[in-house]
Amino acid sequence: GAEKMLKEVVEFEPKAAESYWYLALVYEKTGDEQKIWENIKKAIDRNYSWKSLNELLYSINLAEKYKEDEYVIKLCPSAIEQSPSADLYLRLGMAYQRIGEKEKAAEAFMQAQKLNPDLFK
Repeated sequence: GAEKMLKEVVEFEPKAAESYWYLALVYEKTGDEQKIWENIKKAIDRNYSWKSLNELLYSINLAEKYKEDEYVIKLCPSAIEQSPSADLYLRLGMAYQRIGEKEKAAEAFMQAQKLNPDLFK
């Protein structure tokens, strides 16, 4: 069905980010989270054009779940641009902290606190 067709599209046009995104959605129906994440990463690496904040948040959640901080760092700024929130800055800061980027982490934490002054109380 759809999986076979999308795999053929990906083989024919491996640079097509959208095909990987839609393949991830097909795997979502099967519940195979590992395949979902693998295909989302391929879409991201091919500069997938985000259609909604929900797509970004879904991808950030998976990046955190699979402990792939470089993807959290890559995705959070786009999500923040669409909808600035203390939570997103906090998640970005945590990812920077985990990879040892202390200054960038501190900067993200300060932005989070600006948006939510009670955050670190």
